[in-house]
Amino acid sequence: MISLTKKLKDLEIKVLETNDNKKRLKEKVEKREKEIHSKVSSNLESLNIKDVPILYGGSVNPANSNQIIHANNVDGVLVGGASTKFEQLAGIINSI
Repeated sequence: MISLTKKLKDLEIKVLETNDNKKRLKEKVEKREKEIHSKVSSNLESLNIKDVPILYGGSVNPANSNQIIHANNVDGVLVGGASTKFEQLAGIINSI
C-alpha cells in the first residue's frame, strides 16, 4: 500500500500568480482550484480519501477576498501576512 505521505509528496500543486485585473482573478482562481481538486482526487482515490478541502493562499487581502471565497472550487482561504494586521484581517472577514 502506498503511504499517504508518499502520495502527497508526489502531488504537484502549482501556485497561482495573482493578477491585479480583478475581473480575471476569479476566473484564474476557479481554473486553478479545479485543476488542484482534480489532481488531489485522482492521487488520493486509491486511499479512499474523498472531498479534500482546498484552500486558496495567494495574497488574500480585503480587496480580493470576497471574489476568491465565492469562486467555484474554493473551499476557503489561507490568510498570510494580512492576518498580522488587524485592519486587513477584519476587512477580509467583513468581505465574506
